[in-house]
Amino acid sequence: MRAARTYERQLSTLGSYGIPLWSPGELSVGDVGYIAEDGALFPFSNVLRPEHDPMTNDGVPEGFTPFALNDDTERTQKDYITEHTILSRSVEQSSGISLAPGSRIEYTDSPGARLEIGHHADRTYIPASTSLRDFILQNVSNWFRFITDPQRDVGISLSEIVFVRGVIKTAQTEDTYMTPERKNGPFTTAMDSSSPGGDLTQCIFINCYKLKARPGGMFDPEKGEDDDSTTADIGQENSIEIERDSEFIGKPYNPVDLLLDYILAKACYGTFKSDADVAIAHDEEINQLCKLHSCAITDSNIQDFPRKYQPEVTVCGGVGALTLLVPNPIAQ
Repeated sequence: MRAARTYERQLSTLGSYGIPLWSPGELSVGDVGYIAEDGALFPFSNVLRPEHDPMTNDGVPEGFTPFALNDDTERTQKDYITEHTILSRSVEQSSGISLAPGSRIEYTDSPGARLEIGHHADRTYIPASTSLRDFILQNVSNWFRFITDPQRDVGISLSEIVFVRGVIKTAQTEDTYMTPERKNGPFTTAMDSSSPGGDLTQCIFINCYKLKARPGGMFDPEKGEDDDSTTADIGQENSIEIERDSEFIGKPYNPVDLLLDYILAKACYGTFKSDADVAIAHDEEINQLCKLHSCAITDSNIQDFPRKYQPEVTVCGGVGALTLLVPNPIAQ
């Protein structure tokens, strides 16, 4: 799925939208699932709905308890995206040219991506918080067992589970990816989807939490499995596990994985010396890091972004997390 990986990586660097989905779908805040190789997110449960909600007809995880919103009230931002065309940084629209399928674009030597929206897009989300993070940590093991039940025939790792805390939805989309072999158009639309009646049901970006367990730690449900990673240096004394570039392989690309690798490496091989059993992070922390250092993520620097700025890591109760704009320590 070269198209999906290129599209995910290129639009992930835009920052303010979240994680792009190559295959838009009908998703909701509170969904728990995983992103497949075709770029679609498959939800298996929703923790904002009650156990006997009609949408949970496939059952619920063991010990299921809905998340109590309380002060983390679900919020909606109308017209969050009003532009009809979203371009990756390597693609620029020619003046006066409509980016309909078959049109031409200015294109650099790097890969690129384009999202064409036929309608405005609204954003619905739950603010990131320590209470939400604690809820995820308390329930993720049950979610993993539920999703990977042998009857479902879903072979994923704990680090592939996604908790959706925000969605950006529109009515109609057309996604396009570009590689050096396809530059300077004309190009063809590779993926499109639409909602009947113009309803905003097609989720094009998500905000999400992800986790990654330390191999052999108490959160690791697949001890002994290889994690398909390679070691790189961080500073002069520590090491960090960096995921191999997934742009042209099957694994979906998510920059939150870079934060998780950084947190585990910093905690396990740095100051805390193996105190962290699991790392947890969300995509908005990448934007916070950019604001803190007055910088922008690009396709060329995103792979080394965490280790370049080396944000501080907090470890509490075996859980490692970045300290960026975190109001309180993680509850044990």
